[in-house]
Amino acid sequence: MRKPKAIPGFFLRLLLIYGVLAAPWPALDRVYLSCFRAVGNRLFGSFGSEGTVEFVKEYPVNAARISPPEEKWPVKFILRKKNVRHGFMGHYLARHGYMALTLVMALILATPIPWSRRWKSLFWGLILANGFIVFRVFVALLNEFTQGPIALFSPTPFGKKVLQLTFDILTRSPEFTFVVPFFIWILVTLRKEDFERWLNPAMIKAPPRGNDGRKNSKRRKGRS
Repeated sequence: MRKPKAIPGFFLRLLLIYGVLAAPWPALDRVYLSCFRAVGNRLFGSFGSEGTVEFVKEYPVNAARISPPEEKWPVKFILRKKNVRHGFMGHYLARHGYMALTLVMALILATPIPWSRRWKSLFWGLILANGFIVFRVFVALLNEFTQGPIALFSPTPFGKKVLQLTFDILTRSPEFTFVVPFFIWILVTLRKEDFERWLNPAMIKAPPRGNDGRKNSKRRKGRS
């Protein structure tokens, strides 16, 4: 039976695991950014019929200078359009995606459920978390490819507003980074009986009587 202290224990484990995963370990940013660039070039190298995306470690030497972002872990990219001489240089903040990924992992690993369920939940949670990161990058790039000389698409005014709103929510709202992981955690990890077991431990059914209970019943019948 889960005791009422299961919930405080969950939060304690959550803080501990998240702290370990989110700590600034040596070379963590370089390893993650290298993987991010490799996957980004694989997924978005060709964008539409005329666009290309290149995630780079550094901008070309002869490129126009761009103010470096104040936030940590910027992923630099160059957008190009066929028959357009100059490309567009920008950056995406990969730190937000990594924080969402670590929060999903910490939530699942800290949940007081059997380890067999935790590993399965972690598998699906990582898939959904990485899918969320890929979708955020896609929306950011799509937004860039609707502007200026590299525009590949011409959305309607309403479509442009929807795209801009989606872009603002997904990429410019730090709070959104910590909201989605909770929904992923609930979706892949929790069941109805988990809530009942943690919040109302008294509602858990008592175990069936063993041999002693049956013997006592026979004794009562003999006396009668």
